[in-house]
Amino acid sequence: MPKIRYLRSVVAPQPPPTAPCGGGAAAPLPFGGYLYAVINSGVNKYNPATGHRIWRSRLSHYLFYEALAVSGNRLIVAGTGCESASEPGGAVYALNASTGAVLWNRGGVIDDAVKVGSYVITAGSGP
Repeated sequence: MPKIRYLRSVVAPQPPPTAPCGGGAAAPLPFGGYLYAVINSGVNKYNPATGHRIWRSRLSHYLFYEALAVSGNRLIVAGTGCESASEPGGAVYALNASTGAVLWNRGGVIDDAVKVGSYVITAGSGP
């Protein structure tokens, strides 16, 4: 049985007071030897062995990010709007997992995402 030991932690700074959603809550995603995490309306890629941040991609601060998934070299990030409880907006972003560059984004309320093979399957109330 391998021994488990604590390596390090990364503490997210408090969101700015002007951020309507307060950041994001997607669970950190380990994939391909890296760790992807949503922190204050941005997605970050870390080297978990060193704690060094490799890149940061800023996304809309009007969304609460709830889902991360990786397929190939694409990182899928989904968020739900926080300004209207009765008609929440949302968006899905595809980022280049190597660079953090936004490849595309579409509107839609996505509550969760999972990778199956080369597909990312999402669930939510949006198109």
